[in-house]
Amino acid sequence: MMKCIIVTFLFCGLAACLYAQKPFEDSNGKWGIKAADDKIIVPGKYDGIHFFTNGFAPVELNEKWGFINTKGKEITPLKYDKANDFSGSYAQVALSGKWGLIDTTGKELIPLKYDDAIFFSEKERLAEVGINGKWGYIDTTGKILIPLQYDYAGAFSGGLARVTSNGKTGFINSAGKMAVPLQYDKGSDFSDGLANVELNGKWGYIDTSGKTVIPIQYDNAGSFYNGRATVKLKGKSFKIDKSGKEIK
Repeated sequence: MMKCIIVTFLFCGLAACLYAQKPFEDSNGKWGIKAADDKIIVPGKYDGIHFFTNGFAPVELNEKWGFINTKGKEITPLKYDKANDFSGSYAQVALSGKWGLIDTTGKELIPLKYDDAIFFSEKERLAEVGINGKWGYIDTTGKILIPLQYDYAGAFSGGLARVTSNGKTGFINSAGKMAVPLQYDKGSDFSDGLANVELNGKWGYIDTSGKTVIPIQYDNAGSFYNGRATVKLKGKSFKIDKSGKEIK
């Protein structure tokens, strides 16, 4: 049985290689697509090309970008100033400094009107977006779920997202409710269940309920990873655990 599984695995891997597409550059400096057996699928005609992701690749011609599928068919016009690889069923594109998303048919799923590239959180499926310096959140259909009212809005981490308004930082939940009030001067995203926050020049840590679990006393404080964080106090840097105890 194990031999059968190994043979099947090797056969599938070989098949994947045989049907893989790869960019190539011709003698004129133009880029096209070849199959794994070097058969030309798309002759060299582009100025730039990425590897395929989820069956699609960004291509560039005359400083404009679009997308092709594995057969070399252009699914979008080459009209974008920037085009990122597909992630799942969508790709980020930009035109005249504004970002949106297209789907695998080339349709503009989310209009190109936002100030930065759009990334959805894995769990909440929300993305922070900004227009003219104000930030909020949209869902995967492009619907605004949390109004564009913040001066800064970060990605969701640990169920909460860091936001800033009028120079103060707090955290909201995926419903847009303020989970931790806008009371800190600075802060970082939640990591290992805690977020490092600054108030009056000193740093400490809060949990997702907003409770201060490690006193705000440090001159600097990094995020927790694997139960440890690096802090600085009175010129000395050292590591602490999640109870605030120094790790020797």
